[in-house]
Order: sequence, then structure tokens, then C-alpha cells
Amino acid sequence: MLLYPQGQVIEELLRRGHSVCAINCVSAVQVPSEPKVGDLSLEYIEGEKKLNLRAIQQLRDIIRTFRPDVIHAFTTFTLAWSLFATSRMARSQKRPSIVSFRGITRPLKRWDPSDWMSFKHPRVSWHACESEAVQQSMLRSGCDANRCNVVYNCATPAAPCESRDAIRAQWRLSKDDFVVGTVAMIRPVKGLDILLDSAIRLDNSRMRWVIIGSGNDPATDELARHPKVAKDLRMLGKINSAANYLHAFDLFVMPSRSEGLCRSLIEAMEQGLPSVVSDAGGMKELIRHGQDGLVVPKENPEALANAIQRLYEDEPLRKSMGQSARARAAELCSATVFTDRLEAIYQRVVEPKLSAMRAIA
Repeated sequence: MLLYPQGQVIEELLRRGHSVCAINCVSAVQVPSEPKVGDLSLEYIEGEKKLNLRAIQQLRDIIRTFRPDVIHAFTTFTLAWSLFATSRMARSQKRPSIVSFRGITRPLKRWDPSDWMSFKHPRVSWHACESEAVQQSMLRSGCDANRCNVVYNCATPAAPCESRDAIRAQWRLSKDDFVVGTVAMIRPVKGLDILLDSAIRLDNSRMRWVIIGSGNDPATDELARHPKVAKDLRMLGKINSAANYLHAFDLFVMPSRSEGLCRSLIEAMEQGLPSVVSDAGGMKELIRHGQDGLVVPKENPEALANAIQRLYEDEPLRKSMGQSARARAAELCSATVFTDRLEAIYQRVVEPKLSAMRAIA
């Protein structure tokens, strides 16, 4: 049973013969046509709070019907739902193993009830960590090193619906502009103010700056009005399936102050875009400095500006890094690799129960 999974993961598990119940799937599912396809059940539960009694009861009912061996919760609140829903199961029904998915580097707090309702709960069998940086945070929080695996995320493949020039025309940009773009929620942790500070320092007449994402950050808003950047900046708000528009960029930038692993970075790499990222969290694990892109110290707009300028001036280097980034994303973040790592966790959490059953038999 998967809560808030990506469709690609479901497809891979079905292709491998597993029976899957997917709750609140976040992307479309294409059922494979191979002969050994497992069974699929799709369910929806409304809500996003940990203590949602209706959601917990709905999940409990689905668990009773589906009888999963493993429940994998991909969000914090669904992890809490899973723990509450399985807390009072009848002895006649086997209790499923529960697996978490952790995507932020904030350490767990010893006295925070919210953390004990989710990641620190003793009935969580295993933690899938989105990057080594996340894994290290979990270990520093007291989690068992033998139950924390790094599982780099995957991203839904982009399906560009319009040409690069057509998208640029919509954004009032020309085909000759050098477009530096990002996809992120506009909030302090994403460091978009650092990006705009870099733009002001560069003051390059050919550079255009594109931010896709909703939210609000006073520092970013103030810099967006600066005369050296305002006319060249496009703040487009939220765009559904933003990955479909990334091919209109020349360079992807993610200057986060803190980051588990940025999914939009994976999407950019999959499309062969060179990237400039901060050294926050897991991004430096994907981007090998000088090979797939450039890594700069976080909170350093001057270093970010210098990196952007370097790639602006060197088109062959951009192309080489973009090709390397695409290969790197396929190596670490494809749906197949992602599912391989998840399946290995599921087998490890289920094996002790299977061994006990075989011993009884």
C-alpha cells in the first residue's frame, strides 16, 4: 500500500508482479501490458492533517480490505495516518510493516509530539531517505543506521507540449535571450532572493530570469522590484507540470539555503540542462561540480553570480554538463532505480515475518 506515490513507481511495482493499493496518487498511472502484471487498486482520502479522524478511519477500512504486507507513506501526515490506523487492529489480522519517506534535513526533535506521531514512532520499520544529507540528519536524530536507506527520488518524465520558441514568446522572451530559470516555492529556504541578488550583480543585458512557483517572501519581492532586474524578470506563479517548460531555459539554478533533494533539479537534469546549485543538502550529491554543473556555497550571491557568468560564456561547457547531467539522472533517479531501492526495503521489512511463518509451518 502506497500513500501519495508517483505513478511511475506504481507501474514498476505492477510490472514486477506486486499487488498495489495506491492512495492519493500524485500522477497518472499507465497499467503495463506485460503478462505478469499485479493487481491495482486506486483510492482517495481527503485531508492533510496528522490527526484527521475521518481519514484515519477511511484508511483503516481500506487496510482491512486490502490487507497489505507493507504500507509506505510518502508524506508526514500519511505516515501519522498509517500509525493510527494500524494501532488497534484485531489480532486475527496481520499488522503491516510501515515505511516512511523523509525528504528534509531538519533533525527530529526529542520532545516534539509531532515527530513521535510520525518518524520517531517505534512502529516505523524503515526510513527511505531522499539523500545522504537526509540520512545523516536521521542518524543524528537517533534513528537506527540499519533501518535508514538512501533512495534518491525520481521525477515524472516531461512531455513538452510546445516548442522552446513558442514558450519563450508566451513569456515575452526572444530566442536569443539567455534564460536562467528555476522552479520553486517562493519562500526564504529556497534562496530566491540570493538568485535575484546575483542577477543585480551581473546586470547582463542578454540575461533573462524566470521563476516558476507560488508563494511569498518579502526579501524576494523587494529585490524583484530593483531597477536592474525588474524588466528582465518573469515571475510566472504556479504552473502545472512545470517540467514541461524547462526546455525553454538555458540554465537551471537552485540556490536553496536548505534542501533534502530538489525534484525540479532532477527534472532539469533529465532534460539535459546544466545547473548551478548551492551546496545545501543533497543537491551536491547529484551535481558533481565541474561535471554535471557547478556547486557554490549557500548564502553566497557573488559565487552564484560568478558561476552563472562562467556558464553563460562557455556554451561547449554547458552542453557537456547538460549531457552528463542527463546520464547522471538516469543512473540515480530513474523510476526503475527508484523502485529497485524501494523494493529492496520492502523485502527486508517483510522477510522476518515470512521467516516466522515458515518456522511455524
